Amino acid sequence: MSTFYNSYDFRLVGLQIRNFRESRNISQEQLAYKAGLSTGTIGKIERGINNPKTDTLLRIAQELDVPCQLFFEQIDRKRPHLPAHLQTLVAYAKCLGDNEIHALCMIAKIMSKYHDTSRSSDR
Repeated sequence: MSTFYNSYDFRLVGLQIRNFRESRNISQEQLAYKAGLSTGTIGKIERGINNPKTDTLLRIAQELDVPCQLFFEQIDRKRPHLPAHLQTLVAYAKCLGDNEIHALCMIAKIMSKYHDTSRSSDR
C-alpha cells in the first residue's frame, strides 16, 4: 500500500514547524521542553529526518498555539494531483480540531490495517 505522505512531505511539515517556532522567537530547546520532547527530536522533525507521530504533532501544535493542520498547508498546495475524493477529505479535515484530526488518523490507520489484512487473505 502506498502511503499518503512521503518523506518529502515530512520535510515540508518540518519546515512549517520551524517557521512557526521561529516566528514566535522560541528556541528548539524551549519547544522541546514545553512539548516534553528532546531537542534532538525537534531538530530531526524540523529537518524532515523523523516522521513524527500524530500525538507528537499535536503536542508541538499546542505549544506553538497553532492548529495542527497548518503544518500540512504546504503539502496541500503541492498536491493538486490528488483524486477528487481525497481532495474532499482534506477539505473536511481542515475544518476539524486537533483531537478530531487525531481520531481521523486513528480511524484511517485501522482501516488501512484492515484493508491490508483482507487483501492478504484474498490471495
